[in-house]
Amino acid sequence: MEQVEKYAVAHLGHTGLRVTEEGVVCKSPDGNEVLIPGKTVICAVGQRAVRA
Repeated sequence: MEQVEKYAVAHLGHTGLRVTEEGVVCKSPDGNEVLIPGKTVICAVGQRAVRA
């Protein structure tokens, strides 16, 4: 995580909607569409354990 924090910005809680030439258009946690500018997109997803 140190390298990620050093070289990248993590946008937690956002939902990616579309990739454009300017960056990624996302839905923010408060429901607004925002453009996160960039040249490279890294998509990191995870799962939660089923605890039932």
